[in-house]
Amino acid sequence: MTAHVKLLKLKDVLERIPVSRTHIYNLIAAGKFPHQVKLGGFGAFWVEAEVEAWIQGHIDATNRDLNPPACTNSNTTAITSKLNWPPQP
Repeated sequence: MTAHVKLLKLKDVLERIPVSRTHIYNLIAAGKFPHQVKLGGFGAFWVEAEVEAWIQGHIDATNRDLNPPACTNSNTTAITSKLNWPPQP
């Protein structure tokens, strides 16, 4: 059995990712955003799960960039543990 797939119109994609229409198409051309699915004469759509995965990938990358590298200095470790850094999920 095939799982239910939700398709998004461009306006739905732009509501989730507030950039210009041109920017979305530039990202697609550069291979940095999911390609649209074309359904005959009905237009182009994006698979919701692919768009959500793209957004989550950017969130994860941002979170990785915000976490400082591990420290081996015992004084720094003591200070960061008092500050509860890095934050626990």
